[in-house]
Order: sequence, then structure tokens, then C-alpha cells
Amino acid sequence: MALCPLTSTQVLEFLSLNTWTEVYLQPSCFKNVSFVTTNHKVEKRKKDRESILLWNSLYNKVTEFEELRIVAVEIEGNWFRGKLISYNEFKTENTLIQLIDYGNFYETKLENLFVIPYYFMYEPLVLPVTFKDFIPKETKFSIKPLLSESKLHEGVVLVDVKCNDTKLENCVNEKQLLESKKDIDSANDSKIISAENNISNGHDNESSSYVSRTLRKGSFISEENLNNVPLKNEDYCILTYFEDFTCLYVGKAIKCGNTGSYNFVDFDTVLNTANSTDKILKCNPAVGDMVKVFSSVNDGLYRAKILKNNIGCYDVFYIDFGNIETVPSNVIYELADELKKPGIAVKIGLGDLKHIQTTEQIKDMFQKFCDVGKPFMIVFNENSENCLENVKLKDIENGSYINSKYLMKRTSTQTDTSEVIDQQARSRSLIFYNAAESDGNNEDDISLIRSVLRVMTRNIAPALVTRLGKKTSEPRPLKVTFHDPSDIFIVLKNKYKLCTSSTYSSIRISTDRTKMQQNELRDIIKKLNERKAAGESNIGLKFDKGVPTISKY
Repeated sequence: MALCPLTSTQVLEFLSLNTWTEVYLQPSCFKNVSFVTTNHKVEKRKKDRESILLWNSLYNKVTEFEELRIVAVEIEGNWFRGKLISYNEFKTENTLIQLIDYGNFYETKLENLFVIPYYFMYEPLVLPVTFKDFIPKETKFSIKPLLSESKLHEGVVLVDVKCNDTKLENCVNEKQLLESKKDIDSANDSKIISAENNISNGHDNESSSYVSRTLRKGSFISEENLNNVPLKNEDYCILTYFEDFTCLYVGKAIKCGNTGSYNFVDFDTVLNTANSTDKILKCNPAVGDMVKVFSSVNDGLYRAKILKNNIGCYDVFYIDFGNIETVPSNVIYELADELKKPGIAVKIGLGDLKHIQTTEQIKDMFQKFCDVGKPFMIVFNENSENCLENVKLKDIENGSYINSKYLMKRTSTQTDTSEVIDQQARSRSLIFYNAAESDGNNEDDISLIRSVLRVMTRNIAPALVTRLGKKTSEPRPLKVTFHDPSDIFIVLKNKYKLCTSSTYSSIRISTDRTKMQQNELRDIIKKLNERKAAGESNIGLKFDKGVPTISKY
């Protein structure tokens, strides 16, 4: 099988021209062509394979053969990048691909291949080489390209090698190397390669062993692959984003102690990103980069991946929530290494409801579920193909599944349902008025709220702090979300202490009321003023379990 021609630019992007580059030898199905890679590319290969494994449920299947197109393929539960080489519709295994990050070939059905996102459309992570004087026995050594002597049109580059194997008797000599020149085109079609050449010294050995041993042709759902499904049957989850019944995102959740509440398994990463103070602008963001983004829509910092460069602006995918936003380059920041973990959001589909029209009421209901972090149990058959496209969500509160009956009941009482959910979403928040506003720096707001809270109590810290509304000459209200609803009562109980503070006496604190609650309060105040204007005395406003009423002294 012939290799794709190389250019000098491709070679020089891989190897330095006049200096030695340390490389690792890969197993190869060619008898006189070797494939090498670098430690940096090994790390990238491992990282991207994990990403493909995590997000492959989003990929569409390949429907047409397009020569040299890069696709994704699953082999025994592991995912690889492959390049389409040839297609023969008269064969069962009708498509030949090259596993471009390993150098080997694989036959399968076209329908077993998947369209890969454009941010994975980069050059192969291995380089085909032939050695000038000898083939080293080691798997780790240094090489230097000899471009003037290379036959790049044959898809290989000639290299000089430097390693401990300096004597020809300890390695393969040049005569042996040239004995079988025709073997460049004679890969063993029935096997990928023998398993005896496993790679060490920094290689991802697990993936090398999958590629290097004899493989069953064709893709399939293996037990190992099922163990890598990001959600398991009857896991708890929290809705993060809803587009329609075929495109929802959820995050795996756990129960928090005995409070009955649920939170993301890796909520600390989301919280640490939101509260992070380092803001180093990302220079020249590249497609696929994991970054930190300030979202003007949600007024906060979130982890994201770069999807597309739109000439000064970028499409970013929020990996913990599932939504996409277009943002300017000046709100894209470097993400700290300790926060570079797999995203929380996992795409699912409610197969039983995919034919139901998504109305505004339904969208609003699911948006409220996302806002409040409503927990569900996810139920699906782990042994079925495309299992996450056909899940069921069970409402933990009442044990009902989200089905057509559930939707009819919820949307018929949409107002009441929305109000309850909205109140739940606000149950951990307070609004701080007259809090001094700087130049829009969120770190200043967080520091201010921490100082204000220390005046009232020493044991409470904010979870999130955001400004409400558009900036004017007056300070905007601050919405402060706490870790637990009980923190709200402690703050409200002690807010009187601010009256004696020389610094914060002008700050006022109220509960985070819904629109309905705000209207109710406005109506009560209006009635109170009318009754007072009519001569009624000894009356005032009183809150009974948060509900405003007019009461006599």
C-alpha cells in the first residue's frame, strides 16, 4: 500500500532541519518504513483520543466516500483518527483507512466511520521515515532529516540517526534495508502488526497495543467501550442545556449529604473557574484549545473549547453546560492546568419524545429545570448502540418519567410550575443594593462581598457574585449566591449589623424575588399606602414565611 506524498513543510513541522530531534519508534506494518513520533505529539494524541471518546456521541456517520478525508473510527472500544484510502463496494469490509497517528492500515465498513469535528483536521502525529545507515534496535533515539536525499513523493523522509546502536552488527545494516525496496507498497492486509513491538518510554502503551495486535475487522460496541460511557444506567444527573428532545445536555450528579440536594460530581472545577482571578489573555486561540471565557450572556467565567475562528470572534463550546456562544478574543483567557479536565456536559436524547414538537412552554419548562439544577435519574440500556440517544429521565421528586403525559401535566399548569421552579432557583441568592461598583472587575465585587459578610458573620462565603442589569452612573445591584439555603437565613438574621458599620451602612439586602413575588410586594405596598392615606394608622408591612402582608402593630 502506497503512502501519501510528503512536502518539506510537513517534515520541518515535525523535525528540525539542522538539530537532532528525540523521537519514539512506532510499530509498523511496513517492512522497510518506520513511523516515529515525538513526546509532545504522543501527549496530544492521548488527549485528543480521550476527547473523541468523550464526545463521539455527537458525531454523524460517514455516508459518502471522499478520498483522503479524515474520519473517526472505533476499534475494540478505542477511538482513532483515520484517513480514507480506498473504497470497494463489492467487499464486505468495503473501506480501507490509514490510522494516521500510528501509520497502520485498517479495513472496515464505511458505515462504521464517523465525521470528525474540524478541530481534529490536523496533520498526522507520526512521520514515515527510512534510516540512512541502520535501523536502531532502541525505541527511543534522535534523528535529523536529510531532505536533499529523501524521496518525499514516495511518502517517506530519509533520516540520520543518533543512538547507542552505533555498530552495524548490533542493528540492521544498509544492505538489509535496501533488499526489499518494493515492500514499501506491500503492507500485510490481514493484520495491523505484531504485538511484540509494544512502545515504551512515554508512549500511551494501551493504545499502541490495540493498534499493534491482530484486530477483528469492523467496528462494534465492546464491553470495554461501554465502561467508558460517561454516564451509567440509573446515575443521577442535572440538566444543563436544552435545545430539543434530540439534543439535551446533562452532567453527572451526586447527592450532597442528608440535605436532599444534588450537585455535579466535579462542581469544584466549575466553581473554581467561576471564582478564578487570573486573567491572562489567550494569544491566537486555536481550534480545539481548552480556555476560560467570560460570557456576557451569563455574566461569568466558564470553561470552553474553541470551535471556530470568525475573524476576530470565536465560536466557543461551554464544556460544562453544552451551549455555544460567539465571543470576542478579548474575553478568552488561558485556563489553568489544574482546571483542564474533561467537561461535565454530556449530550443525550429522549428517544420516546423525538417526534413531539418543542413548544415555547416546553422550552421554558426545561430552561427552568436547567436554571434550578433539577436532578433526574437517567435510565438507558448500556448494551444498545447509540444508547445515550435513547434515554429516559426520571423525576426524582415524584418518580415520574418525562413522557408525553408528564409534559401535558406540567405545561397545563405552566405558570404555577414555573413559579415554583423560579423560587427554588433563587432560594440560595440575596440581592445587595448600593454596593460600590468599580470598573466591572468581578474580583473586586467578590472581595467586597466577602468583606461585607465578615461584618455580619465569620463562617459564610459566597459561591457566585454577579452584577444585575446594564452599567449606569449608579452601582448596579449585586446578586450573591451562597453554597446552602441556610446561609440565607443567617445573613438576613445578621444584616442589622451593617447599620453600625462605618463602611457598609448604606448597603441594603433583600431576598432574590421572582417577578411574581416582586409584583405581589408592589401591590401590597400600594395598598398599604392607600390605607394610610385614608387615615388608617398602626399598620405596617410584615413578612410571614417570606410572603408580604399588611399587619397591625
